Amino acid sequence: MSSTLDIPSRMPTRRDLLDTTFAYRLLGWDTFPDEHGSIMTGVGEAFDVLTFPETIAAAVLAELPEAPMFLDVRTRRCAILTLVALDPLADPADLAAARVRVLPCRTPVMLPILMDEAWDGHRRWLVDPATSTLPIRAEVVAVISRAIGVAR
Repeated sequence: MSSTLDIPSRMPTRRDLLDTTFAYRLLGWDTFPDEHGSIMTGVGEAFDVLTFPETIAAAVLAELPEAPMFLDVRTRRCAILTLVALDPLADPADLAAARVRVLPCRTPVMLPILMDEAWDGHRRWLVDPATSTLPIRAEVVAVISRAIGVAR
């Protein structure tokens, strides 16, 4: 997985935003383009989200190769989507210390823009959501905990 800060060959067009919104809605996600040209959705509607440092992404991907995951190249953080959990989960202390966050319900999330190019300029999918399976949040927490232990 490359982490270089490539310069996008072009900025997303209105058509890119509409195509991305439509593709995500086919997955059952209520998404919309905002006034800044980002694709937004809310946590807890179709999925929950955990974020973590890019440094453990390879270990998480090794154990959850079919989980939808994307990288924000600017912040060097990954986000993994999970099934919506019925119980609220605070950041477990050991995960919080490792900069892992469980995003609260209704938190707005910017999703990658789907374009012909492999990278949209900020966020890109590491596992394509169209071919992925949402894992159970507890499973993801366990995998991230193991990945943190390996990285230490």
